[in-house]
Amino acid sequence: MQPSPFNVMLSYQSLSRSLASLGVECCTQIFDDLMQAYKEPTRFYHNNQHIMDCLSVFSKVHHLAHQPAEIEIALWFHDAIYDSKKDDNEEKSAQWACEYLQSKGVKPMVVSRIDELIMASKHHQAKSLDEALLVDVDLSILGMPSLVFEHYDQAIRLEYAWVNDVDYQKGRLQVLQRFLQRDVIYQHLEMRQRYEKQVRENLREKINHFQSSK
Repeated sequence: MQPSPFNVMLSYQSLSRSLASLGVECCTQIFDDLMQAYKEPTRFYHNNQHIMDCLSVFSKVHHLAHQPAEIEIALWFHDAIYDSKKDDNEEKSAQWACEYLQSKGVKPMVVSRIDELIMASKHHQAKSLDEALLVDVDLSILGMPSLVFEHYDQAIRLEYAWVNDVDYQKGRLQVLQRFLQRDVIYQHLEMRQRYEKQVRENLREKINHFQSSK
């Protein structure tokens, strides 16, 4: 599902505002390049709708951020490069972001923080409060109502269509179990209050489904 023209307009405005706060005048070229990247036909979840959803969730918790503009830019770039057969997507996405920001004269310290924000999404581990917030936003899909979670799970399966069912279920089961074994899945209290209960219900239901179908 593609985002509506209205949501696309709002997302352009948000990117423009975030870049402007770093002293960068947003041109339509970087926006168009990012939108085009997220439209690649092999993307069923990691697409531009995912970015719109992340921005929507972040808009509700941006008051928790120390550097909200940096998080928003990192959200835009964090899945800009995506190939389910590769394991360096975050590195390449961060490289694209850093090269773009450096070309616009953004301060090295800011570029470095955005690089670290994007890389925090690789293993969903954080070293700062802003990184934790970005990870929480990226994982918010796990805590959505069960039907939304199921649609997400099916989309992930399509992105890994090249993996046979046995291997996919084994790998997916391990990923979901690791999340469920965490003491907390969302690191910010406000995000836990919003999503923690539902995410554990979703994970248990999906894990039980995989285990019963063995």
